[in-house]
Amino acid sequence: MSTNIDHWSKTSFDLFCKCPRAWAVAYGNKKSSSASAARRGKPTHRLSDLAIRAARRTLLEELSDLYNNKRWTEPYTLRRIKAHMDEQVWTHRIRTDSLIIEGLAAQISHRLKRLRQTDLLKPIWAREPRRWAFFERINSIQIGGLDLYATPDIVVYHQHKWTLFRLRFQSGHPLPSRDLEDALMVHWAMHQRGLPDRVEDYRIRTLTWAGGEWIQGDVETNSNSIRDAWMMLQHDLLEMNWMKRWMTADPTMESLPLARRESDCNGCRYRPSCPASKGLKKAKKEQEMRQIKNSKVGD
Repeated sequence: MSTNIDHWSKTSFDLFCKCPRAWAVAYGNKKSSSASAARRGKPTHRLSDLAIRAARRTLLEELSDLYNNKRWTEPYTLRRIKAHMDEQVWTHRIRTDSLIIEGLAAQISHRLKRLRQTDLLKPIWAREPRRWAFFERINSIQIGGLDLYATPDIVVYHQHKWTLFRLRFQSGHPLPSRDLEDALMVHWAMHQRGLPDRVEDYRIRTLTWAGGEWIQGDVETNSNSIRDAWMMLQHDLLEMNWMKRWMTADPTMESLPLARRESDCNGCRYRPSCPASKGLKKAKKEQEMRQIKNSKVGD
């Protein structure tokens, strides 16, 4: 299927689901980067998001050392988390109290400790016989003309199957077709050198932090579910391509759909120049009034 969208990633898909207008600014017109930059305004950063980023960076560092038989202590883990937090606070020039940083670092340290204790991942830290690897999500696999960003966080071979793990450090609002994102990891794996190309060689497990603990999820993996995931991806690509054409037809972007809910606007880097900068409900009402006015003019 032909499409002008050349990549699919969790970041772009999540943004498209939350706010088509924000997606259009970020991905809809790559050629006019200067215009896009002007629309973005000054980015905003939530400390909670920076803490999650620090958690992922720390975990990657720990897994790298663990792969080389180096184990971390709890105090060292906490120091690495705090170092990543301090770095981001400095980079983004965020004014905050050091006690807040220490509190967030302690929360992330506890979250990582509980992750090591889960039944699914404990064998890795216990050095039980396992073939395993870890990956950064920034790497993609090219399938045809599409760059697919659906990298698993950890891959483990056990009981004659490869388990693809997706870690979610915060549950957040459930987005439509979340299983799509998870099932696409199999497509990623089947095109990855060194991994098998048969669906039946894989299982998918998710670990999501919610309610103070890691919740395990199982995603169905068979030829039908993996095929359906790919068909859903193609549908999403067509929808995003349609949004690009809409943006071309309305360069002002005044008619583009806004975010689904107010909480989706919080922390959005595009909000300062968005019609919803003073409230999503008000912006949607004004957009509706403009559409009614324009339809009367066209009659």
